[in-house]
Amino acid sequence: MPYLRFALTIAVATAIAFALTYLPLATRGHALFSQTQAWTALALGAATTAVCLGGTLGKRAWALAAVLMVLAVAMVRTQVWQTDTGYLRGLVPQSSAAILASSRAPLADPRVQAFADELRHARAEEIARARYLAAELTAGRGGAARAAPDVVRGTVVEALEAGRLAEVSPDPMDAMLAETALGGAGVCHFRFSGDAAPVFWARGGDTAPRGVIRLNDVLVPLSRAEPLGPGGLAAGGLFAAQGARVRIRPLAKGSGWLGGPATLAEMVVTIFPNAGDPTGDAASAGTPADAAAEAADGPAGHETGYIGLYTCDEG
Repeated sequence: MPYLRFALTIAVATAIAFALTYLPLATRGHALFSQTQAWTALALGAATTAVCLGGTLGKRAWALAAVLMVLAVAMVRTQVWQTDTGYLRGLVPQSSAAILASSRAPLADPRVQAFADELRHARAEEIARARYLAAELTAGRGGAARAAPDVVRGTVVEALEAGRLAEVSPDPMDAMLAETALGGAGVCHFRFSGDAAPVFWARGGDTAPRGVIRLNDVLVPLSRAEPLGPGGLAAGGLFAAQGARVRIRPLAKGSGWLGGPATLAEMVVTIFPNAGDPTGDAASAGTPADAAAEAADGPAGHETGYIGLYTCDEG
């Protein structure tokens, strides 16, 4: 009976230790199951058991606790048990801890603060991409590996001008910045998480529906590439420009996911490297409708998907 009570005590302590590994989450919406954290909690429980049993109970019980500790440590270090979806979901709570620290740490040096801001955005984007890929795999939609880039000899100037398409991702922009490209206040926006700045804005109302996305510090205006449905901008849809397109697809309405009433939504950004310069003038790019149709119907480009929050205030 004392042994059973001791085992139950250790089991409860291990469960509490596992729950406490989620303490540094930036928001409760990031509390996805992580096998790495589960194995870590088991290692802590086994280590506690081995220490408590040392010199008090038989060698068999101590040996069993030691074996469990070694097994749990091996599982954490080797990661041999990971699956694609398990890996993606496990990334979410780990990245969330970096967002919490970057958001709340009282940083004094402006360079460190700038680094924290960049890190916070990068981790929020990472979580949004991980959720999107996990959803794709769960739905049975696999993907092909991207071709490795060609490596050539050149100069520093050529290296800076070339850039990397894989590193082109939406940058954050506040409402005032988006208004300069939309010609008015945006009514809908997409965020990677509840505490992140929007990375896409859309506007309708008395004008033709349009959107804007920020790529490499360039505000890229987007035209609506398909008619508005009964749901208006709140129903998402396709926005495009020469060289890029953005599709918003709502997934779940008003769940309060990641803080505040909003719609869980999917945003897929596709970049077409051979479709021209998205920052070019109207004379070289054609009309907005032509650019939208070209991007909407053109060949496959570099596609990146995210799952985050889509909020509309069309009232």
